[in-house]
Amino acid sequence: MKKLFPIFLLAIFAFVACDDDDSDRISVNDDMKAFIEQKYPAASILYAEYDDNGLVEVNIRHDDLRKEVHFTGDNKWVFTSWDVLVRNVPDVIKVAVESEYPGFIIDDVDFIERENENYYEIEIEKGGVDMLLFVSPSGEIIR
Repeated sequence: MKKLFPIFLLAIFAFVACDDDDSDRISVNDDMKAFIEQKYPAASILYAEYDDNGLVEVNIRHDDLRKEVHFTGDNKWVFTSWDVLVRNVPDVIKVAVESEYPGFIIDDVDFIERENENYYEIEIEKGGVDMLLFVSPSGEIIR
């Protein structure tokens, strides 16, 4: 029995560690579903929860990407964001960042899609200095 006890403890730990806490998950209402179906055809809804700003964040899979679609409490779309691998960032964006911030390394990139504008949100770093940039798809550094 003593030999089985460590295996028993590992099994319990694995079961508890894999337990998802769905307590912060919320339902996606019909208006949000309709918007997602229209804007992102063939997307699958993964789950929804409140984000740090009090918006409803609906996580979807669309075009082999995981995207976060954000809505206000009254079901108005605010923006959609998704991760972009640094190697997939367009050259015009990389050149703009490198020429404006020489020696900085692009650390993390998200694409932000809004009703009236799209832009890349880019975290750069150099020697312990971190900065957040917003860059248009044409390579203009917005701020």
